[in-house]
Amino acid sequence: MYHAATKRAPLRAHVPLAPGAPEEVAIRAASIVAVERVRREISRLAREEQGAREELENGDSNGDRETAGDEEVSSLLIGFYLWDLAKLAEGWEDGVGGVETVPMLPIHRTRSIWN
Repeated sequence: MYHAATKRAPLRAHVPLAPGAPEEVAIRAASIVAVERVRREISRLAREEQGAREELENGDSNGDRETAGDEEVSSLLIGFYLWDLAKLAEGWEDGVGGVETVPMLPIHRTRSIWN
């Protein structure tokens, strides 16, 4: 997820965004899109793995790979995982737990019913 250059300074300065402000809504919307893209890719990989496993077991695929795996992948869990990872990554200068990552902007701060 990328932010316009003019939107990066407040994030770097940890300036809270007003709840419902266009910038805050845009970040939340982009996060939803990103999580759904991750979910679709995980589902696609699960279908490929299932198809390969079926071909090994049966010598052929049963053709039901279009929906296989979708119901097993939760957008909610992916979102929670990525949020926790982002919070963890904020505290590390050179990646998360020794894993090198690309430079990241700090997470946005917004007062809500959750904080």
